[in-house]
Amino acid sequence: MAKTSTDVKLKWMGGLKFDVNIRGKHNLFVDASSETQSGGDEGPAPDDMLTAAVGSCLASSFVFCASKVKAELASLTVTARAEISRVEGYLRVTGLDVTLNPQFKEEEPSKKQDRCIAIFRNYCTVTESVTRGIPVKVNIKT
Repeated sequence: MAKTSTDVKLKWMGGLKFDVNIRGKHNLFVDASSETQSGGDEGPAPDDMLTAAVGSCLASSFVFCASKVKAELASLTVTARAEISRVEGYLRVTGLDVTLNPQFKEEEPSKKQDRCIAIFRNYCTVTESVTRGIPVKVNIKT
C-alpha cells in the first residue's frame, strides 16, 4: 500500500536551527540563518529543502518511469534552482527551475524514452502538489 502521510517533528536548537526527525527514522539539521544573513548556515535552509524535495522527486519519478517502460538509464543528473523574491515585502519562493539530464544506455532516442519523458511528471507527488498549491493548515497550541 502506498504511503498516506508523512510525520515530521522539529526541535528548536536555538537561533534559527532545528533538529528534524522524519518518520521517527531519519534525522537532519535545518538552519534558516542564511536566509536572514545573521550567520550560521550550519545546514540547509527550508527553501533549500523545498528545492531538494522537488528536484529529488522529479529525479525519482524519472528513474521509476524509465524502469517501467524499460528505457535503461546509464546516468541521471539533476539541477534544481529556487528563485526567491520579495512579494508584498516578504521573501517567497516565486519559481523553481529543474533540469534533468538523463543518459540512456541506448544511444538513439526511442519510443520508450519519449514515453517516459512525456509522462514521468505524473508520478511526482511533490512537484505536482507544489505546482497546484497545497493548502496548509496551521495550528498553535499554547
